[in-house]
Amino acid sequence: MISEEQEINEIRKNIDKLDNQLINNLNERAKLSYEIRKLKNKANLPILDVQREAEIMTKITLSNEGPLDEDSLKDIYSKILVRMKNFE
Repeated sequence: MISEEQEINEIRKNIDKLDNQLINNLNERAKLSYEIRKLKNKANLPILDVQREAEIMTKITLSNEGPLDEDSLKDIYSKILVRMKNFE
């Protein structure tokens, strides 16, 4: 039987793995956003696409199964989108 401290450490290891996956996914997303920026610049298209951002928010809301509530998820994703605009 493992102690609570050991269980906490195991859970933290899982969180660390998820954090690494998040970092990798965010960096991959940034690379893709940068590719979009280059294409938009080449095509003289505006960087900001309000409709696309609304679509993203709708998708994340519909796919959210919790435990994060909708407002929390939207807040986190809004921050991600702001940062990604630097790459778009």
